[in-house]
Amino acid sequence: SFFLDKADTLDLKYMIMKRRAVDAQELALKAIARNPNVPFFYYARSLGPDQQEALRAARKGLKCKGLTPYVRNAMLYRACEAGASLGMSAILNARTDKQWDEAIAFIMGARDDSETFMVMAPPDARSMKSAVFHYYVLSMIIEGSDIDVEFSKMKVVLNFV
Repeated sequence: SFFLDKADTLDLKYMIMKRRAVDAQELALKAIARNPNVPFFYYARSLGPDQQEALRAARKGLKCKGLTPYVRNAMLYRACEAGASLGMSAILNARTDKQWDEAIAFIMGARDDSETFMVMAPPDARSMKSAVFHYYVLSMIIEGSDIDVEFSKMKVVLNFV
């Protein structure tokens, strides 16, 4: 299993690099079925086009043991991005209180993920600018009119950039 995991990891890296998304998604599913304890398999799965599956994979991958800082940060950012996308879409389409509550839950989770990313990732991380943007936008959605003109609640971000 160790050698199969390493081989699948290399194949997945190659497929991701060559933008062979469909092949990578199929291999990631097979690899997870064989060994659900390898974080990189979930990371590859989180890069797929289905945002719900991407969020689910990122969350599962973040719970794996042996998570490297690079993969952890990448999955935190993917969780933020997918959660924000799902939340924004859900807000636009919410027709009931339950749908609205689900949308807000996605947005709050995405904001938490962006904040965790800002704390955990190095300041020069590739996705830091986007994570800060997500944090600000999602905070504005959550806080709404409670945000003061000085944005004092959101100045916490200045510690990370």
